[in-house]
This record gives sequence, C-alpha cells and structure tokens, in this order.
Amino acid sequence: MRFFIDYRRLNNVTTKDATPLLCIDDSLDSLYGLKLRPTKCILAAKTISFLGHVISQVGISPDPDKLLAITDIPPPQDIHGIQAFLGLTSYYRHYVKGFSHIAKPLHDLTCNREPFLWTDERRVAFQKLKDKLVSAPIVAFPNYVLPFRLYTNVFLIAIGTVLVQVQEGHDTSSPASAVP
Repeated sequence: MRFFIDYRRLNNVTTKDATPLLCIDDSLDSLYGLKLRPTKCILAAKTISFLGHVISQVGISPDPDKLLAITDIPPPQDIHGIQAFLGLTSYYRHYVKGFSHIAKPLHDLTCNREPFLWTDERRVAFQKLKDKLVSAPIVAFPNYVLPFRLYTNVFLIAIGTVLVQVQEGHDTSSPASAVP
C-alpha cells in the first residue's frame, strides 16, 4: 500500500509572490533620518570581533577573549557543570576536528543512565577539548580563482557532501584542517 498526497489543490489556492521585494532605493530611502553612534561604528578595520569570532583578511577564528573563559573553567562537579561546559564548547565545535568523538565521554554523563563519575577518560576529554579550542585554526575564505573539490558519501540514512579547496597546501574541507 502506498501513501500519496495530492498537492495540486493546495497549489491552486496558494498565492505566489503576492508581495514583490522592495527595490534597493526604497530600502535605502527608509533609512533616511537614521542616526548612527560614532562610538559603535567601525569603518575600514582590518579585524573585527563579532559574536565570539574574529574576522580578518586571513579568515575567521574564535575570539581569544572568549576562549580564555573556556581555559579558566575548572572541572565540573555535577551534570549541570558538564552541560554548561558542553554548551559553551559546542558553539565552537566546527573548529575542532572530531568534536563529537572527543566530547562523547562527557556527553554520556548528561544521560540519565549513568551516575556522575569523574573518570580519567572524562578528565582527558575535558582537557583535550580545552586544548583543541585554544589552538583552534583559522577558517580560510574561499578563493574563487582556485578549483574546488566536491566529496560525497552515502550512508544508510543520509547523504553527506563536503566542498573542499586546497589553499597553500592546506585542505579547507573543515576548519580543523584549515590554515593553522
């Protein structure tokens, strides 16, 4: 038996593009009279901090000031401490190759199945995450002159793809392998 949904009736009553996009001039005109605070404006900067990241001509990296907070965290004493640490480090997970594998012993503690036991394996995982984040690489911007490679993989439940570009001998397929 097959399950089939006929969307033709729904599509017949759906209004397509009822409201056209505003022209750029109209958008800019709506800004007329807008006052800017010079103290909050940064113009022609070589680097800028934004949402916990430093954006520069070289690429994007974690903000060192934010990483200091991670390096100063003492080992957690309970499940709430583990959850707070994992939440904070997960924000920067794309800078750490194999983040979920490294964090697995810590994540296992958040499940109700296990009692809170601070083992050597969990201590090592905790320290390794901190160390990897402190030495996080810079994610390079794409260079559209250089060629890209597309890698694909098929799993039982999903299809994965990675767009890769080699810049100065570094594979930029993931931040963990980007410019050091």
